[in-house]
Amino acid sequence: MTFPSPLVVDVTRRDHARSVVRGATVTTAVVAAGSAVAMWTLPAVPLHALVGKAYIEARYTGQWSAAWDLMCAPGRSSVGSFPGFVDQATYWDPYLHLPTDFDVAVSDVHAVSEWNDPAATMTVTVTSDEPERADWKLAGELLVLFRDGRWRVCSDGLDPT
Repeated sequence: MTFPSPLVVDVTRRDHARSVVRGATVTTAVVAAGSAVAMWTLPAVPLHALVGKAYIEARYTGQWSAAWDLMCAPGRSSVGSFPGFVDQATYWDPYLHLPTDFDVAVSDVHAVSEWNDPAATMTVTVTSDEPERADWKLAGELLVLFRDGRWRVCSDGLDPT
């Protein structure tokens, strides 16, 4: 009389499929829990800081319509019109020696109370990613106002250093 070895396990396809489904379910649950914890513990990036960064990126890459769309009414009126904005930007850009590859960092975001509309200022620093221009930098304060349901940039205030 022969007995089957207790070490031989008969794994069917159904058991294997259940294991895969269980593994996927547990992985999804762990990733979801980790994402929820990260959202609750990490500070949110303020929308006005994102608008300030988007404006500088659009302005310095020659995306004139995107930069114009992010400007507030006083900023627009100071240059007159969209063609005037483009003319002024293309005139001054060569003097700034803008690199083609750069990083924009936003810091020190704080509310400003002297405006009738909600406003904030932030420090913006633009640095070059190009190895031959590692010391190139523009930095300054950027003012953003909340008007007509949107955050808009009211100055670019960045100076070459």
